[in-house]
Amino acid sequence: MNQINKKNTSYRGILPSYVCFLFVLLLLSSCQTSRYLGPNDKLLRENKILFKSKTNNSDQKILAGELEQILIQKPNERILYLIPREWVYLVNAQKGDTTSLDKGLRNIGQKPVFYDESISSATSEEMMKFLRNDRGYFDAEVDYSIDEKSGVRSHKNSFGTYISTYNKVTVNYIIDLKERYTIHTINYVCADTGIMKIIQQNLQSSHVKKGDYYNSGNFNLEKSRLTLDLQNRGYINFNTNFIDIVADSNKTTKSIDFWFEIAPPANAQKHLSYRIGEVVVYPDFYKEFEQIPYKTKKDTLGLGLLFHGKKSLVKPSVLRKSIFFQEGEKYTFENRQKTFRKLNSLTPYRFVNITASPRTDQDSIIDVNIYLTPQEKNIFWKATSKDITVHLMYLIFWECRCPEILSIGIF
Repeated sequence: MNQINKKNTSYRGILPSYVCFLFVLLLLSSCQTSRYLGPNDKLLRENKILFKSKTNNSDQKILAGELEQILIQKPNERILYLIPREWVYLVNAQKGDTTSLDKGLRNIGQKPVFYDESISSATSEEMMKFLRNDRGYFDAEVDYSIDEKSGVRSHKNSFGTYISTYNKVTVNYIIDLKERYTIHTINYVCADTGIMKIIQQNLQSSHVKKGDYYNSGNFNLEKSRLTLDLQNRGYINFNTNFIDIVADSNKTTKSIDFWFEIAPPANAQKHLSYRIGEVVVYPDFYKEFEQIPYKTKKDTLGLGLLFHGKKSLVKPSVLRKSIFFQEGEKYTFENRQKTFRKLNSLTPYRFVNITASPRTDQDSIIDVNIYLTPQEKNIFWKATSKDITVHLMYLIFWECRCPEILSIGIF
């Protein structure tokens, strides 16, 4: 009797698994998208990227990955690598499928992707442009062909047997790379001798080298490097739009000569390099309300900072260590970023804003304004007859917005 019970127990464990397996097989056998397609519908099954010319396998893999990103039309995905998402969509998009469950299942599925030859033609053109303009295969050609699988399938159900046709298409993009062009010479052209001197000093850091294969990404990096170098030498208004790249290719040697041409500003002969004038700190700044005019205090501590407004929540000496601007030094992008990050790390402050204003009477001097907005928990007003109105308005504003963190002290 005990043996019989053991056998029954083992069967109970196997039976649910067996039923689930049969259910999955039954489900997959019914997942036939073709029964919902018309005779002229061509379902996109796969895109293949095939290289005609021989090249390094690792290079081919990288290029194939980049070209896949250009594909405009992609086949439908599968749920758990098994169930076609277009089938889930079609089976719940028939007449009468209007319930919220039907809509939800349609969202899980995907509309079927039908092959469109015009899209394949446009895709091959985009691939060719990418290979020529971005990767230096200036003689590359891209063509495409299709493998079409057609057939007839019979379906049985409770009403009988019916016949449906199906068409599935695989698109082959055939890539003929040919020879890749290399960089022959690199030249920098600028009428401003000051800028040319800076460029010549940092050529070892260039992202483009003689003999390298052409890659447009490296040229964009080089433009950014030149711009950052100049911005860190006081040329804060310089940007990549002032740099133009001119190229001359040689089909015989499969090489290219390049010129980085640096243009002057629209209304001047050369770019200005700025030095820092005054550094003014606003330690208690709230831009939501009009500020009460305070006099800018003199630098009595010898820190090279001028303070405007109320007493700072942070010691001036600590602020000095967090501000990397010094009067008389070049205004640099690097020091601006370091100052912003350092001030942002100070707990009492919620917002940090840095502005720079060139002087009208001294065009190469720029004054720096640093606005520090305290955290809400540091709002602690001292009301006087002069500022009671604005301060109370500000308190009411914060009490409505976040009363649980407001700390008010009125003396």
